[in-house]
Amino acid sequence: MSSLPISELLRKPNKVDPWDLPFLVLMLKRDLPRQPAIYFVITTDKLLYIGSTINLWNRWNANVHHVWDVIKTLNEYVAIAYMRFNSSQIRQMRNLEIALIRSFQPELNQIYRDNRSDSVIALSTDKRKMPRVKGVPADRDEIKTRHNVMVSPSGWAGLGVIAKRLGYKSRSDLLDAIGREEVEIIRLDHPAESHEE
Repeated sequence: MSSLPISELLRKPNKVDPWDLPFLVLMLKRDLPRQPAIYFVITTDKLLYIGSTINLWNRWNANVHHVWDVIKTLNEYVAIAYMRFNSSQIRQMRNLEIALIRSFQPELNQIYRDNRSDSVIALSTDKRKMPRVKGVPADRDEIKTRHNVMVSPSGWAGLGVIAKRLGYKSRSDLLDAIGREEVEIIRLDHPAESHEE
């Protein structure tokens, strides 16, 4: 990792130079470390994507990365540079990832922006805090109708995880609860302040 403390990098993310970090060419992804990391998909002169993960090896080897279809079409050298973190630095790592994306604005992060927005959404299911919506039956016996919704594959997967975590039977039930204002959505536009551990 950079010799600067994380708190300094959060204030000055442009101090990170992806081409000065440890890296592996994409063909050698099986040799990536199995630990938390911020990773940079780079060519010889272009930063394509920035991401973070709790296990870099798994992110690139256990399943297909969502930018893989674009990367494999490039007729040039592609490498994965990375900054390692320990498990106690996950929150700081995620905050730094957001700061780096904002600073560098890599092309593929803009294309896949709805994969993970710069905002954090906090959900509350405390119905006592939520006002009833006039005209919406409280017993939820309203007949449902089919609607088409455009969602990225990773956004769809994320809805499934959130639905399960909050005890809903399906993504549709979660979306229905959000629409009925039974789930409060709080948008936090700035990552939480973090301090060097």
